[in-house]
Amino acid sequence: MAEKDAAKATVSEDASAMADITSEAVKVSETQVQKIIAESVNMNSSFASQINASEVQMNQSAAAEIKTQQGTLTASAVLNVEAETLDFSSSAIVVAQAETVNLADSQAAVVYAQNAEMNNVQSGLVVGRELNATTVRTGILLASRVNGEVETVIDTPRALIIGITSGTLVGLILFFLQALARRKS
Repeated sequence: MAEKDAAKATVSEDASAMADITSEAVKVSETQVQKIIAESVNMNSSFASQINASEVQMNQSAAAEIKTQQGTLTASAVLNVEAETLDFSSSAIVVAQAETVNLADSQAAVVYAQNAEMNNVQSGLVVGRELNATTVRTGILLASRVNGEVETVIDTPRALIIGITSGTLVGLILFFLQALARRKS
């Protein structure tokens, strides 16, 4: 495991399993990298455990954690990504946190965004201020404004009703248990 430090770094499969890459611009192709710190990262058919860059472009690649200002992913997978702006196409994301998210033909477990543009997306939880959607399926949707076609199991009004109902039930159960305990004393 070696550390690469340069103005521009190109990493291919012959240099795989490098520990860290610190550079202004990094191009990674068909290899595995532990950590990348750069202004610009371009990955193709590669894996990185951690990426911290101003701009990240991934094609048929995977990453565990990404922190970036601008992320563009095509046919890629990410566990956790934090960004100003994210563009996903035919990708899978576990957790996406961003100011603006554009997802197309993708799957996302959790999306936190101020503004989200989603087209043909399946997700578990979407939380945001504004959602523009075309054919979106989500388990739970919590958004101030929704434009377009979204199929949800639980949306904002249902979540409110569920919260009030469950809070009331828990309160009543605790009240009766406390009254029962006093009665036995």
